[in-house]
Amino acid sequence: MVVRLLTSVERRSASVHILDDLSSSTPEYLWLTDFTELKGAAKINGRAVDNQTIASFARDLARSKYFQKFYNKVAGPGGNGVLTGISCS
Repeated sequence: MVVRLLTSVERRSASVHILDDLSSSTPEYLWLTDFTELKGAAKINGRAVDNQTIASFARDLARSKYFQKFYNKVAGPGGNGVLTGISCS
């Protein structure tokens, strides 16, 4: 859904709303390092102080109408605080 909106006639307004939802869903102490889109899906990478912060981010982002079908991968020493990918479509 994200890419379909970004490539539609309403691209400008959709892009602003997508980035706004991404920004407003990002809690303090979580840093996004990469955002890519491919075949109707977005992939987000980043770092956080702990897994609870990542869970908060995923929960808040899932409320957006632009980010659906959430898949969360966490990796690192014990999986603590490294967001290796959230895929959304």
